[in-house]
Amino acid sequence: MYLSRLKPEEIKSLTNWWSRLDKNRGVRAQLRRASHPDDVLLTDAFYDFLSHMPSDWASNEQIRLTDAAMVAVILARVEVRDNKSFAKSLARPKNEGGTKPVMSGLRFQQLLKSRSRDDLFKGLCRAIDLLGRKANIESIADDILLWFSETRYGKSSNPMHQLAVRWASDYYINLKD
Repeated sequence: MYLSRLKPEEIKSLTNWWSRLDKNRGVRAQLRRASHPDDVLLTDAFYDFLSHMPSDWASNEQIRLTDAAMVAVILARVEVRDNKSFAKSLARPKNEGGTKPVMSGLRFQQLLKSRSRDDLFKGLCRAIDLLGRKANIESIADDILLWFSETRYGKSSNPMHQLAVRWASDYYINLKD
């Protein structure tokens, strides 16, 4: 099971919002059509997302509107929930009994080295597609927010609290030889 740094009320809000997407296909479609997370900042679909999140998501210095937009756009692309962490899922075999992972080591390294919001967005979209739109929404949301935090404020001095180290250990430990 994935251990998140999101608060329990944030997890509950994300889960409830995401669960409603199947009933509100218009919101999902509007968020999925975004070619960049900022595209949704002026849409009712994004403000529907914010209305389901704790109030500090719209006015928090730690979670900016652009961060929340990235979370909404990426989670709208997920259709089936998984309980494995995002990076563990990328290491699972592409085919039953196979050894090639869903995401190749080279693509995974590119995702790890995402330096811009655009790189991260494109990499996450590609990863969700490779996973067949099945992923752990809590893990992805937490990872996105950690990426933004590390980009703004620097990485933790404890390597085990750094996103790249967490992703690498989850991916490589679960990679089948």
